[in-house]
Amino acid sequence: MTAVSCSIFSYQRSIIHLIVDRIRVDRVLSGSDYPADIGQPDPVNWIRNTPNLSSEEKISILSDNSERLFASSAKELA
Repeated sequence: MTAVSCSIFSYQRSIIHLIVDRIRVDRVLSGSDYPADIGQPDPVNWIRNTPNLSSEEKISILSDNSERLFASSAKELA
């Protein structure tokens, strides 16, 4: 499997759309740089308020993809 990591430091909504279109929504995770003071201060609401992402895409980015990734990783460690 090839891994791609993208950080959206500018939090431009056009960039999140590009990433979802090019990489597929099932490979996009939301995160923060907490406690560092860089990036979006409220990344969850930023995703929730991003127009042109469906509710399903938002749920995937905010929770489902992380749950799937970490569950898979935990199985490999067991």
